[in-house]
Amino acid sequence: MGRQNESEVYYIPAHKAGSIIGKGGATVRDLERRSGAILHISSEPTSGSRRAITIEGDEAARTRAKVLIDELTSDEIIREVRNRASRRVERVHRRALTLACASFPWGAALY
Repeated sequence: MGRQNESEVYYIPAHKAGSIIGKGGATVRDLERRSGAILHISSEPTSGSRRAITIEGDEAARTRAKVLIDELTSDEIIREVRNRASRRVERVHRRALTLACASFPWGAALY
């Protein structure tokens, strides 16, 4: 027969571990209940400031757990990417405005 209960290691950003654990472990218990998997979160970050989560259960339960974990961690990742892109665009616009203003004798007084 196929292997039913296996474990795999899944990594999350270390700073998101608290949101996965939740107050008094409430969030991790809810994740376990909803996914049917058992989650063990490492107490120390691994290299690269990530935390390991060992997910135990059948394949469907492990997959559900990873999806739920991704839902909790992805909002911040998306915001971080958008903020970086926004800062880059802002720098490019600022530089373009500076160059445009510098090409006019009166431009320097405006900027």
